[in-house]
Amino acid sequence: MLQDEDDGPTPLPGARATAATLKNSRLVVQETTYDHGAFFSGSECIGGYFADYLLEGALPEKGATWAGNAVTEEYRTDMYTDRLEAEKVLEDLREIMR
Repeated sequence: MLQDEDDGPTPLPGARATAATLKNSRLVVQETTYDHGAFFSGSECIGGYFADYLLEGALPEKGATWAGNAVTEEYRTDMYTDRLEAEKVLEDLREIMR
């Protein structure tokens, strides 16, 4: 599971509780980030965790965190309501998977 530390719509305590109920799960927290949608933060670190899991089945260490960064205009989650931007996200995901 990927979680921003200060995600208003899906608060961290709820993510911790959910992770605790999922056998063998891992919760990775992006610190000092006040956004919704950890995957779309543009972090290379989160992309690495994501790709490692999907490609290798590798889980991060328990309690893994990564340093947050200010969310730039380029990675705001509300931009993905635009079809062209959504297609760009899909292409970025495909590139990560290569």
